[in-house]
Amino acid sequence: MDWEGAAKALFNAGACIQNSGVESGDAATAMVEKCRKLSEEHQLFGPLSHCEAFYGVESFNKGVFVSAREHFRRALTFLPSSDKSYRRLHVMSFLSLTYFALGKYSLGIEVPQSHRCQIDW
Repeated sequence: MDWEGAAKALFNAGACIQNSGVESGDAATAMVEKCRKLSEEHQLFGPLSHCEAFYGVESFNKGVFVSAREHFRRALTFLPSSDKSYRRLHVMSFLSLTYFALGKYSLGIEVPQSHRCQIDW
């Protein structure tokens, strides 16, 4: 069985539901939660990073910045240090914004400096 493919499909379905604005966020979160459980069971770190970033954005949009910070930190830990993708840049940007929202400006500035990477376009 292609567990990573299944996890990606679940995540993408949840992201599409979230981005459509048609259904409630609960349906999107339920799909991402299924992805997370499958990813944990099979140690799929890429999809786990996406799930944590999803939860971080959800928390950020609700103004729950401490929770958002923890999700973004976990999202970064699931990415290998060799990852130089847009995904890393996206998570780092949101983590910086979260620190700014928490009033921790020096940490917000520090995030991109401490997680330097060249993004492969």
